[in-house]
Amino acid sequence: MTVQKQAFVIALLAIFCSVQLAGAGVLRPPEKIIKASSEDYPSLKTRHFQGIPSIAVSPEGRIWVTWYAGPTPAEDENNYAVLATSGDDGSTWEEVMVVDPDGPGQLRAYDPQIWTDPDGKVWWFWAQAKAYGERAQTWAMTAENPDDEQADWSEPFHIAGGVLLGKPTVLNNGDWLMPISDWAGRISRSPNAATAAVYISKSKWAGQCFRLQGAALVPLKDRKFDEHMIVERKDGSLWLLARTKYGIGESFSNDDGETWSDVSKSDIKHTSSRFFIRRLNSGNLLLVKHGPINEKTGRERLMAFISKDDGKTWQGGLMLDERKKVSYPDGQQSPDGKIYITYDRDRYGEKEILMAVFTEKDALAGKTVSDDVRLKVLISKNPSPLPFEPALPEPTAPYKANKFDFDDNSSESRINFSRPAEIKPQDGGDIDNLEIGARIWSNRKYVFCVLPEELKGKKFIRSKIEKSKAKAESDGYVYVIGKQKAIEDELLKQGFEKTSIPQFIPFAPKGSYLRYDAVSVYQKYVKKGDIIEYGKWGITVVE
Repeated sequence: MTVQKQAFVIALLAIFCSVQLAGAGVLRPPEKIIKASSEDYPSLKTRHFQGIPSIAVSPEGRIWVTWYAGPTPAEDENNYAVLATSGDDGSTWEEVMVVDPDGPGQLRAYDPQIWTDPDGKVWWFWAQAKAYGERAQTWAMTAENPDDEQADWSEPFHIAGGVLLGKPTVLNNGDWLMPISDWAGRISRSPNAATAAVYISKSKWAGQCFRLQGAALVPLKDRKFDEHMIVERKDGSLWLLARTKYGIGESFSNDDGETWSDVSKSDIKHTSSRFFIRRLNSGNLLLVKHGPINEKTGRERLMAFISKDDGKTWQGGLMLDERKKVSYPDGQQSPDGKIYITYDRDRYGEKEILMAVFTEKDALAGKTVSDDVRLKVLISKNPSPLPFEPALPEPTAPYKANKFDFDDNSSESRINFSRPAEIKPQDGGDIDNLEIGARIWSNRKYVFCVLPEELKGKKFIRSKIEKSKAKAESDGYVYVIGKQKAIEDELLKQGFEKTSIPQFIPFAPKGSYLRYDAVSVYQKYVKKGDIIEYGKWGITVVE
């Protein structure tokens, strides 16, 4: 086939085998692929979260590891996927680049996976979604020279809707099966949504065309994140294992994944967390899970087991890491027989990405019997990140005067600014100017967007949203802006009275004003030494 004709066929496959990419956000290639050499690269010291790793080994032994991280201590819109490599079998590591779909915007890159295909090409996958998982899509980049430290990576391209968090399986006939979870079905909580989906790339066009082959139904009461993996058994049937609320569920297919039995409880005891299963060079199966085969533990004690009978029974049990907060194993066996497993530990504390190396003999014996065993190999760690200061949103334009049906509070007490008390924070809060654009609470990114004229030019105590505590240093009035449905009863019981300042909405989460965020202003005459303390959604105003 000529180069021109092959390019034409591939273009047609892109049309028929993938979704249209003209949509916004998740259906667009990521805006930011940042090399480690760039000044804009998000350094390790800025990360307050990292975990969920995956590992691949190139034909000549270069190791590639990916995980996702972020500047906030959360799995949120700030997440980006990290790619790192080692050319000395894991003795030293170097980060290469990150994928960040839109920088500080609402899109995140998460749940990355890396895999070496039968031709030696390395595939780097990640999920791209808005917020937690809305409209999640799987994207990829490939490197045809993964043995090189400076591997040439392709431009990002779209694979399918959903999240791929398990390695592809290559069948004996050469077809590729991609275990992609349908997050749209999971989020919708439809009882008929078969979320443990399987995409196929037929052997003739392996890696160029992906289409939905079938999907297994995880009953709604058991459904979690799927995170499924597929094994082709020796009789040609397919065995799908998925994460469920109870641990590990299983499903079977006898027609190359077109139809599947409903997911039901497997005999493998496990917590609700990712595990790892893979066919080894010997033909036996490797399983990495938490705790012994017949014991359900928490996210601790990662162990490796071997099955010689296609998963009916398991032997061995090499302890890879006995500590708590270890999770999400992923791995690959290299041609020389060494097994490489990566996992995370303490995603919000130590933030460790780790590796274990061993052989099938070690796993089968349940102890070290070879010279290849290396455990708790550190890839990345950041126990003491720099303080995080989130970027504040621009104030949203005020709402129109007649947009909401507010209480005008005209029958309430007139606010008395003639004798304000001197107030000092007692909970670590700070005093700031009460003005448009000022951050309202120290642990939230809300800013003042609307203020009544009576309050402009005053000051306020910026405390945490959950609780505010201050002390009166003199006799006089204290004032509280309070979210009416959340705090009014508490303030009235303390002797506060509502003032005649009309209701208003001071902030606009994600750019939208919501009626239930309406506040009123309350006042109370206090004596020197009095403590002003109340719960969530209040703001103390001071002179």
